[in-house]
Amino acid sequence: MPAPTLGNLDEVELTIRQASLTASGRDALGKYILNDEYIAKLIPLLEDAEDLESINHLHRLCNIMKMIILLNDTVLVEKIVTDEMILGVVGILECTHDDGWIWRSAEFASFCFFRHARTRANAPCR
Repeated sequence: MPAPTLGNLDEVELTIRQASLTASGRDALGKYILNDEYIAKLIPLLEDAEDLESINHLHRLCNIMKMIILLNDTVLVEKIVTDEMILGVVGILECTHDDGWIWRSAEFASFCFFRHARTRANAPCR
């Protein structure tokens, strides 16, 4: 599978889609994604695509992340919900066009709940 860049997200999406067709392909893909830290490589692309305001790249990232989650690999899901990954994964999943998602301005995105979750996590409990 190719290393993810904004230039080859269509190839990454196609590769994941094809590998997901069989049980052995899904198993091999899940192992590869874990061993290669593939999700950690996808997360920085979110910021790049947002900076470029590239809706196409944001939608592809979202589709790729959905397909990874739908592999239904418990080890992979456990990795996704770790503190290091969850905010990036949720940020990618926000970019869906399934619910009529429309590009939001950088100002609105900066006020998004998950963007502030990092700073709120250190707030003292009362």
